[in-house]
Amino acid sequence: MRKLYEKHEILFAVLWISVYCFATIPIRGNLGDESIWMLAALLAIAAGITGFVKANHLEEKYGLAAWPKDTGRSLFFLPMWLLATGNLWGGVSPSYRGAAQWIAVASMLLIGYVEEMLFRGFLFKALIPKDGIVAAVVISSVTFGIGHLVNLLAGQATFETVVQVFFAISWGFLFTMVFYKSGSLLPCIVAHGLVDAFSKFGADTESGDWLCVGTTIAVSIVYCLYLSRLKSAEQPRKKGGKRSMMETDRIRIYPASVEQMEGWIAAEKDEELKKAYREMLEGCLSHPEQWEWYAAWMIETIDKTHIGDLCFKGIGAGGNPEIGYGILEEFRGRGYAVEAVKLALAWAFRHPGIVAVEAETDPDNAASQKVLIKCGFRPSGEIGAEGPRFVCLKSEGTVPGLPIEP
Repeated sequence: MRKLYEKHEILFAVLWISVYCFATIPIRGNLGDESIWMLAALLAIAAGITGFVKANHLEEKYGLAAWPKDTGRSLFFLPMWLLATGNLWGGVSPSYRGAAQWIAVASMLLIGYVEEMLFRGFLFKALIPKDGIVAAVVISSVTFGIGHLVNLLAGQATFETVVQVFFAISWGFLFTMVFYKSGSLLPCIVAHGLVDAFSKFGADTESGDWLCVGTTIAVSIVYCLYLSRLKSAEQPRKKGGKRSMMETDRIRIYPASVEQMEGWIAAEKDEELKKAYREMLEGCLSHPEQWEWYAAWMIETIDKTHIGDLCFKGIGAGGNPEIGYGILEEFRGRGYAVEAVKLALAWAFRHPGIVAVEAETDPDNAASQKVLIKCGFRPSGEIGAEGPRFVCLKSEGTVPGLPIEP
């Protein structure tokens, strides 16, 4: 599973969705939601998902680490909580009696968790590096809605299923936007579970059903438009709402935004560079609390001319970042690379846990090696995948030409 996840994340998501459908549709169609076998199947799938996430330390990536902190900017998710009660608007009438009712409710709560992990977690996150945020939101939301067509195989009426598809697409957009903007999937899991659980308590009336569907679609549109204007929780900012920026008299460097990295991915013709930018973006979205260590950093002249980029490639197993950099060909030979790397080192060494910055360069790239030496790096004696490795130690006290501030 891990190898499939690393090499083909979208296929990984689709495989999980397929397992979910093939495991639950026959049980639901033949035995119903109140079946203990339905509950057992959902428990097994939920356990498998949770086990994979925990074993690979992906709680942060899939929004399971914590409840969102600043819920006020999202109106405390009040539109979502309101819509979650929609199945009760036509009155209350339990679907089953006794233990069967509570088995069905437990199954519905599990469906909320499983479907959020599959569609908002696995699928949405897998689509972002390849297709960008907008396409990922649309594809995952519509797929979630269309996926409800499988209820036809469970014996559900055609018209009811079609209405449910549009209803689910609306919820899909709402859940995805809440997840993307808040950085947490937990509110979506709770709301989804409540929607499904309340469906086992709501009276089945035509007027109540249409009121619920119509209101859900309308409120979802308005709320999603509101959320779209908010900054994503996956784009952390320094105090005052600004990203980190370092500059000299000639250049400035700062971490790129989602939109900037998506633009590079879309415009880049070189497949290797395109892949590298995708990995940077995925690293940012998987580790929002360490955004700047995974992001591509813009290198610009003071007049905002883009001349290159650099990155730290995350924090390595030894606790040290590895820097990579590149200057556009027409701007080479002017000392910009040395200046940019010195700025990056000064920024990195301001962090208490960083004691060294590493680098790796092609053995035939003499120019790049000269940049590293001028910036205080020295050969470490190790050979990496690309060539000789270099290291710059914080303990030396200064980056040549730039004092290290506490």
